Amino acid sequence: MPRALPPIPVNTPIADPKDGTITTFMRLRWQQLVDGWQQSGTLASFSSSVGGQTAALPTTAVYTTLSPGLYRLTWFVRKTRADGAASSLTVTIGFQDLDGLPLTLSGAPLTVDAVTAWQSGTTLVRARGSTDLTVAVAYSSTTPGQMRYDLEVKVELLS
Repeated sequence: MPRALPPIPVNTPIADPKDGTITTFMRLRWQQLVDGWQQSGTLASFSSSVGGQTAALPTTAVYTTLSPGLYRLTWFVRKTRADGAASSLTVTIGFQDLDGLPLTLSGAPLTVDAVTAWQSGTTLVRARGSTDLTVAVAYSSTTPGQMRYDLEVKVELLS
């Protein structure tokens, strides 16, 4: 997230009154703003079709890392239509560690067969550069295609 900056003191000049150049204080403040934006926010997001997926989601790249680092992946999944008998979803996050080892993390199976069934999670991964951060969903519905779900995934760079 962007860092909060303290207010600029009253009567602080933006430009030097002698030659009109930008003051050192304002150059430093500008750099603080630029640095804050570079460290902020979501790098990528993935959203399933609104209204609901009716099948498994194969392993899908959400973001391809530009450099090695610590990334935060956050997901939210909710059943939008129940099967009426039984259904299950399992979200799996995947990445490649700095050593090149492919690793995955799976959430607990979401087996409650109701539109109130939801799950969310956040995990930190230390990923290698130029590799994919992925998501997949295992899907099971007693009546094929009956149960529907929505999925949202966000990726943030922490370091």
